[in-house]
Amino acid sequence: MGKQRLIDYVVLVGLNKTLKSFYHDDAQETVSPSQRRYMPEILARVPRTEHADAEFPQNVESFVVPRGVQLRRRDGLDELHSFTLTKLSGDKAYGFCYTRQHRVSADRLGMLGITIESWNAEQH
Repeated sequence: MGKQRLIDYVVLVGLNKTLKSFYHDDAQETVSPSQRRYMPEILARVPRTEHADAEFPQNVESFVVPRGVQLRRRDGLDELHSFTLTKLSGDKAYGFCYTRQHRVSADRLGMLGITIESWNAEQH
């Protein structure tokens, strides 16, 4: 009998704890705060261990947030997109990504090296 699951894995992807830049150089420092991008990270996943018949896709966070985590000036609409991961063997894994926008605290902005003044200076 084959697998009886509707979904193999559920992952929560977000801003990485080390605040690593999406860029590979120091270009991040010259970009305005609302244009900076950060590497995504898997923050949680269910189940935590792999299924014997369904390998957990490597680098799935790059498909969930392909352009990196970015701060936005205003609350945006939630988004949904799908993706397909194809292994060298030809096996495919299908995924859906639900992106939820939420407010960032002043403390978290400070951890990113962004001051409220620099953030507010961008307002048009």
